[in-house]
Parts: sequence; structure tokens; C-alpha cells
Amino acid sequence: MRKIGNTKVRLSLLLLVLLACGLPVASPASASSVSVTDFRMYNGGTLVSPATAPAGSQRGFWINVRFTNGITAGQTINITGPTGASFSTDPNNYILNWPGATIRPSAASALSGGRGVALTVPSTAPAVGANDTRYVTFGGGFPNVSLTGVGTEVGNRSLTVSTTNDADAASTPTYEVTPGPIDHIGVPGGGAISAAVGTNFSSSGQAIAALDAYDNLIPGAVIDLSTPASGASGTFAGGVRTTSVTMLSGGQALIPTTTANTVAGSWTMTASAPGATSNTIPRINAAGAPAAVSLALSPTSIVANGTSKSTATATVTDTYGNKVTGQTVTMSANGPTVGAVTNLGDGTFTAQVTSSTTAGSFSVTATDTTPNPDIVSSPATLTQTAGPPTQIVVPAGISTTVNTAFASQSITVRDANNNPVSGRTVTLTTPNSGASGTFAGNSHSTTVTTNGSGVANIPTTTANTTAGSWSMTASISGGPSNTLSRTNNAAAPSSVTLALNPTSIVADGTSKSTATATVTDAYGNRITGQAVSMAANGPTVGAVADAGDGTYTAQVTSSTTAGSFSVTATDTTPNPDIVSGPAALTQTAGPPAQISVPAGISTIVNTAFASQTITVSDANGNPVPGQVVSLTTPETGASATFAGDNHSTTTTTDISGVASIPTTTANSTAGVWSMTASISGGPGNTLSRTNEPGAAVSVLLSLDPASIPADGTSRTTATAEVQDSFGNPVPGENVSFSAGGGQVVGAVTDQGDGSYSAEVSSTTTPGDYVVTVTDHTPSPPVSGDATLTQTSVTPPVIVVKPVLKFVKPPKQKVKSARVSFRFKVVKGKAKGFQCKLDRQKWARCKSPKPVRLKKGKHVFKVRGIATNGKVGKPIVRKIRRVG
Repeated sequence: MRKIGNTKVRLSLLLLVLLACGLPVASPASASSVSVTDFRMYNGGTLVSPATAPAGSQRGFWINVRFTNGITAGQTINITGPTGASFSTDPNNYILNWPGATIRPSAASALSGGRGVALTVPSTAPAVGANDTRYVTFGGGFPNVSLTGVGTEVGNRSLTVSTTNDADAASTPTYEVTPGPIDHIGVPGGGAISAAVGTNFSSSGQAIAALDAYDNLIPGAVIDLSTPASGASGTFAGGVRTTSVTMLSGGQALIPTTTANTVAGSWTMTASAPGATSNTIPRINAAGAPAAVSLALSPTSIVANGTSKSTATATVTDTYGNKVTGQTVTMSANGPTVGAVTNLGDGTFTAQVTSSTTAGSFSVTATDTTPNPDIVSSPATLTQTAGPPTQIVVPAGISTTVNTAFASQSITVRDANNNPVSGRTVTLTTPNSGASGTFAGNSHSTTVTTNGSGVANIPTTTANTTAGSWSMTASISGGPSNTLSRTNNAAAPSSVTLALNPTSIVADGTSKSTATATVTDAYGNRITGQAVSMAANGPTVGAVADAGDGTYTAQVTSSTTAGSFSVTATDTTPNPDIVSGPAALTQTAGPPAQISVPAGISTIVNTAFASQTITVSDANGNPVPGQVVSLTTPETGASATFAGDNHSTTTTTDISGVASIPTTTANSTAGVWSMTASISGGPGNTLSRTNEPGAAVSVLLSLDPASIPADGTSRTTATAEVQDSFGNPVPGENVSFSAGGGQVVGAVTDQGDGSYSAEVSSTTTPGDYVVTVTDHTPSPPVSGDATLTQTSVTPPVIVVKPVLKFVKPPKQKVKSARVSFRFKVVKGKAKGFQCKLDRQKWARCKSPKPVRLKKGKHVFKVRGIATNGKVGKPIVRKIRRVG
């Protein structure tokens, strides 16, 4: 909003300065070394005379200047305008008429913030002599454009001219700057003024003004005034809402007399003019003297709970119904509590009305005590209703026999202050399953509505056929709920059923099953308080316990015999007795406790053993079916394999607890071994097996010593080992020895391990002789021989028994079944060596000596044979096969 007295001047003009010479001097503005001999104003090429222009407009100027002191190249002609004037700084907009030529200034520099310009004479221009007069033309011809802003301040204004040589400035004749077109409107300051409704506003100080863009006052301008068409407003003379005002010579005028209408409130008068920015003038229509008080309650109905509130609003109005502020208002009620009155400052006064806890209708009044006499409102009615239902009061529980109707009862709905709540819909529901009851139409739900006393009757309810206690639910949507206790009593006993848990127990004399007898009526409801007994045809039945819910239990203890047995229950209370159907109890074998194996059997190496079976039984000798038995044979030594050359397999017991041993083929190593039968987490056992050697195919003969003196008394031991095709020793053969030199052969000794020995005595004739061994059992017989050397008898010599040492012996723990022992003589001489493993006999050997080891601990010994046939002290190596 623009206010009168705050005038700002704005100019934006371009100046064309034309310096001319030879024109007559017209009243120089002042005595100076530079003088203006002529001055003209143009508007678009048209001479303006007298020189007049609106503020902020653009015009062209013609100035003739006489240079008293002359002017030379590089010097400037300085021209300055009034406030708001503006000049071009483009030298091409200026042409100087110079001696001998028409030239342009070399520069046009702004002076005084743009309201002046300094035109620089080019360096090529000739000098102008003293008192010479020159002029400038724009574009080489007469000025026909407006290039200069005349200024923004209204009044007589002029330009000033000076040069570098003539510092004293000369002024042009004056030209008049007049106000521009109306741009905006000034309105009274100091805020809104007020008048009582139906009265005139004061006109003191209520002037408006017409202003141009530079805040210059515009006399004679016309401003239009208008007021709102509705609501708080005002009118001018004749009751009209619009009028026009013409500005006086000072550019201002008073607002015409304005009368407030009968609506109180703030409003604005609008001042406008064509092409100008409109403005507003604030006004206030004040209410008249109080004439009435009205009272309203919101809400008009509240809950009688001692806390619910209603807002009482009193409105004080004048004759026209306008709200009147600044009054003193009180309020009262004949039951509820009225709080302090709050003045809202807009003619309304409020107070909080708090309910009592009693339902009913009550009156509230408001009184304006400011006028005399007081003004009292009409009473406003406040209804206090019962609060939301908080409780449903239900009667004591009742019972009836299944499939009959319960006695009639009712429920009462109340609020938190015990007020009965009428018109409330209560939903009654009964369980959908189990003991329950139904309403009309066999429905499990219905609704009832409370009467004026908050009471609702429960419709006829029929017990279903399931005995037991149950609850009917009474509920109000979003409100309280409660339950009514009901009991469906069972009818007379009709049947007894018996169940066992579990139905299968172990026949170990201690396992138990719980027998549960259930006595029911014709609808299957359990009946309590009956005398029930139980019996079984094998297992032992304990005392019967009454569980108190129509079931009766007893512990049934198994016997030690597997099989199926019957258990029955009898209700002896009714006459006649009611007997259950038999419940089957299965007594199964217990966990496997033993694996019974057959007697040991044998077969020839590389052939299959005869078929056999094993039996798995529990601790009481009951066969255990379905047991998986793992069978394993040794990995090394005498053993056998199952299908696929495997050393392990499984077999499963049948219904009799018997499992067949799969085909087992002996390997090629003769000997006694054991097959292991085991159950994971259960018992195990071993089956004895013997791999018998095959028929003898070769005989190996060794002499110990191989050389004896030919003295007729010395002896050597001839040892024969009979072997089958796999190298297994063959015991029990018919073996004989013979010597080719007449040596005496002693009786043959069968060592029982496939080796046979006899003593051979020397003759007295030195030489080499063949000793032969023959096994007569196979057909044809097989034989072998060895050379016996009989040496000449020489005087006895001292012979040192050889001392031996192991060379890089095997580790004390090995996994391999075959190892070799290396040894050498470290003292004396040896003509040979004897070795033995564990309890085997000494036998001739050489280093390295390979041996086959079974799993477990072993002792290997070796000794040297001195040149005289005597043996040295053996060296010992203990070894254990762990693989």
C-alpha cells in the first residue's frame, strides 16, 4: 500500500546531444567560459515548444555550444541532466560538426551515475578555436528520435554543459517536467477506523491521492471507490456502493461520507483507476448495545457418568443480531455442574457443563449482568443418559438333563453408575460343539433387547445331547459381556467301551498298558460314579480307579509270553451288568538279548560252507522278528567271503526270529576262524568255521643240520612239510623217509601242523647222500628230497656260537599282514639260521625272512647255527598287527 507524502522519482531516458554552431544566442543561462547559444526539445523528430515532457519520458535535445577557450583532440564535452535523466554511452549515437569534417566522438562515458555523459573529441579531429561555435547531429541528419530521459521530478529542469578547458558549467534554458499517467493510489495511513452499525464513519484525515510511477501527485485524476456487496460493508450518499472522486489541485481529495450497514465486522473499501494499481481502505462496523442472550449446548445429550461434558455457548447480540463483546456473563444449571465462563472475545461466552451420575433432563441458563437490568437467556435442556453398558448382570447357573429345556431366566444391562441401560441389543451364543444348547430353530445364537428397566428375557434354551458344563455368552457389540453357567446332565448308562494304551507291550512281565473303560449313556455322554471291574486272559489286571469323569482305568501288566490276549470291562451298577467288547492286547518280544548260533562247521579251502541259520531271541526266549544282523568275516588269514567277495553282509530275522546265513565261500588259507554276528546296540555272537587244506600236491624237505660228521653217531633232523595247491600245510598224511647211503632213519613224527620229522643217523663214510620223503596218501604219492653231507671227522675245534643282530626291523605296530625280518652275524660264523614265530617250531631260514601275521601280538625269534652245528642265543623282536 502506497501512502501519501512518500514520493519517489524514477527516470529512464536516452539523450541525443547535437552540438550546432552559427545559431543566434538565446539568453545564455549564466555567465561562463562555455555558453549555450541555442536549446531545443524534440519528440520523435517533432519540435516541442514550449519544451514540456511527462516525468520519465524520453526526448531529443539540440544544444548549440560556444567554446570560449576552444577545444582540442582528447578533450571532452560534459553534459549532465536532472535527477532521473539518462544518456547513451554509445559514441555512435553522437556526431560532431567539426571544422572541415563531420566526426563521431571516440568515447561516450557515463557521468553522475548515468544522468550525464562525457563525449571525447577523437585524436584525429582538428582543434576548435576560441569562441567558436559547433553543433552535433545524430545519424548525419536532423534529430528524429528520443534518446534522452528528461528526468523524474516534476517542475522546471535544465541541462548543464562543460568541457575539459572550460570547467565552469553553463545551463540550458529550462524545460517543464509534468506528472506522468496515474500508476497507483495513495490511501490514509493509521489502520482501520470504526463506526457503530447504522452510523457514519468520520472523514477527518481520510484523504486519497493519485500518483504516477515516480510518486508525483496528479491533480484532476479521477479515482473510483466501491464497498462489498454483502456482509459487513458501507454505502455512500443515496445508499449506493460505488462513487468517483476527482483529485484537487494538490493531487488529493477526501473520501465521501460513508455509512456503516447493520452487519458488524471488518471490511475494506476499494480505490481504483484505469491503468493504475488498486488499493484498499480498511473499515470496521462495530456492534450496537446488547439486546438479547441466546444459549446453546453441544452436545445436548451427555452420559450421566459424572465426567461427560457439554459445552454451553452464550451469545450476546445487539438489535441487529450482531455479537456484542466485552460483556459479563454467568451460567447456572439445576443438576449438572457448570464451570467458569470464558469470554472468547467475539461476543460468545463458553463454559463446560459436567454431568452428574443421575440420568434425566436438566436446565441450563445464561445471564448478561453488564446492562441494567440483566438479560437472561431462555433455558437450554441438557439430557443426561445412561452411560455405555459396562456390565451384564446374569442369574445363577442352572442344569437340566440332556435333550430337555432349561428353566426361564433373564439378564439386566447396567452402566458404570448402575443405571439400567434400555434398548440395548444383547447377543446370546452357545458353543457350536461339545456340551451346549440351542435356541428356536436349532440355532446357536439369538438376540434380545433390554426394556426400559434394562432387563431382557432369555429365550427357551434346549440342552443338546452332550453332557457337561458349558457357558452361554451374553455380549453387547463394543461393550461388556458375561457368561451364564449351564450344565447338561447325562442320562442313564447304556454302554461300556474299553481302550488300551498302548495296545502292544513287551512280553517281559513288567511292561504295562493302561486299560480305560468309558461308561456312556444313549448319547455317548460319560457317566460317573459307576462300579467297574476288568479282567484279562493272560496278563495281570490291577485295581480299577474311578477318574471321576466317566472313565475308569486299570494297569495291565504283561506276562512273559508273546502273543495276543483279551481284556474286558464290566459296569456292575445297572441291572443287568453292562459288559464291554474285548480289547486286544498284543505282547511282543522284547529287545534282542541273545543270538543263538549253530555248531561249527568246516569246508575245504576255496569251497562254500554248508547252509546254516541263527536265531535272535529276547531275555525271555521269545523270538525277535525283523532284526537286522550284521555278519563279518576276518579280512586276513583263514576266512571266507560273501557274495561279491565281501567280508560283511546283513541278514534279517523272520517272524520266528530266524535268519539264514548267506552263502559263505572259504578263502584259500587253511585254518580255524570265527564269523561275527551282531545287532547294532544289541547282542553279538561268533560262529566257528574251519578252512580244511586241500589234497597234498608237494612235499618240502629240510635237514637240520644239512652236514654231519661221518662218525656213525651224529644225527640230523629231517623235517618234511606237506602242502596243498595253495601252500597250506596238510596234516594227517602217511609220510615215510629214506636215505640213499644206508643211513639209519628213525620213526616218523607227525607234528600235527602239516610237518613231519625223523632222525637220520650218519654212517662212517664221508660224502653227499640223498634223503627222500614220500607222502603216500594222495594218488599218485608225492615226494621231496634233500642232500645230506657227511664230513670227515677231524679233531674238535673251538667254535664260537654266532651272535646275531636285526637290521632295520619292522616297527612294533604294523597294519600289513606280511612283514620281513632282516638280520646278520655280528660275531662268530654261522652256517645257517633258524627262525620261529610265536609257538611254531624252529625252522631253517635265511635273511630276509617273510612271515604272515594275524591281528594281535606276535614274537619273532632267530638264531645262528655255528659251524659245528650248535645254535647260538636267539634274538627276539616283538610285533603287533593292528590293521
